[in-house]
Amino acid sequence: LEIDFNAVAEAAAAVFAENGYEGVSIDAVAEKLDISRATLYRTVPTKSHLMGILFERATEELNLSATALVAQDRDPESTLLALIRLQIGTAVQLRQYMNVFFGGAGLSPEMYARWRAWTRDYERVWIGVVGRAMDAGVIPVDDPV
Repeated sequence: LEIDFNAVAEAAAAVFAENGYEGVSIDAVAEKLDISRATLYRTVPTKSHLMGILFERATEELNLSATALVAQDRDPESTLLALIRLQIGTAVQLRQYMNVFFGGAGLSPEMYARWRAWTRDYERVWIGVVGRAMDAGVIPVDDPV
């Protein structure tokens, strides 16, 4: 049986939203997916791996979308508005994932370091877009951070 990591992430996020971090387990996610624990365990052996899948899911798509959006040839105002829309849409779509990162939901030190690196990169995208919007007079000039 091929494990669909998107389905695993969705199931883990649902269990997390329903039962909090303590309620997330291989057993609970396997039950949500309607597969055996052993089947899931072969691919996702620990709770830390589940959190890693959630991390990858929550950051990869946003990063790709933001990078593609900024790469488009748009004026600074349109780029800023599009990035704001992307951020809001993602926050709504992935709201059940937010506690995983902002609640300190047991991310391993390695996963937390990856999350911090991702946030620094993502913040640099925002700083660039905000800086260009300031330079173009779209928003008042201030510290782009």
